[in-house]
Amino acid sequence: ANFTVVAQDSLGTDNGGVDASDPANITITVLFVNQPPVFDLANTSLFEHEGVAGGVSGFASNISMGPVGSNEVGQNVSFEVESGMFASWFVSGPSVDGVTGDLSYELAPFVNGVAELRVRAVDDGGGANKSEWNNFSLTVLPVNDAPSFVLSGNVTVFENEGLDSGDGALFVEGFALSVGAGAASDALGTESDQRTTFDVSF
Repeated sequence: ANFTVVAQDSLGTDNGGVDASDPANITITVLFVNQPPVFDLANTSLFEHEGVAGGVSGFASNISMGPVGSNEVGQNVSFEVESGMFASWFVSGPSVDGVTGDLSYELAPFVNGVAELRVRAVDDGGGANKSEWNNFSLTVLPVNDAPSFVLSGNVTVFENEGLDSGDGALFVEGFALSVGAGAASDALGTESDQRTTFDVSF
C-alpha cells in the first residue's frame, strides 16, 4: 500500500509563510506470515476390540491450511499422532490422513484398557505451521481367548493299575503342561485371573 504524508503546523500562511512540508511517499509492504492449520475431531472417545486393525473414517474434519480469512493456498496438511507410553499397544499407527482425515491403526495382540493419545495438524508453509495438540482416548475392549495347554504325551498303564487305591483312581503327574487361561502367545497374562477346567472325552 502507498501513502503520501504531509506535515503541517498551526501558524498558517500569513505574510507568505508556509505551513506544510513537501509531500513524502511511503510504501507499506505486508509480508506473509504462515498461520497454523486448523481441524476438528469428530469424536474424542473411541472404542475398539483388542487385536484388530481398525480405524475411523472422517476422524479429523474441517481440515484447513489456516483460520478463516488467511491466505494459505497451496499448502499441504499432514497429521502427527503422539501415543507416548501407549506406543507398544500398536503394531502400526495410529495415523491420520491429511486429506480425508481418516484415522487408522493396528492394535497389538492381548492389550486392552484406555490409551490416552493426542494429535495435531502440520502444514508445509514453514514458521508457525503446527496446530495445538488435541487429546483423544481409545478404549480397547478385552476379547476372551481360548485356553491353551500342551500334553506331555500318550499314557501307558498296566491292566488293573490303580485298583488298589482307595477310589480306584490313577494319577499321571504333569499330563497337561503350560496350562493357561488364554492363548499360549499371551506373554502379558491378560487372562491369568480366569479359572481353567478340562473336559475329557473317549
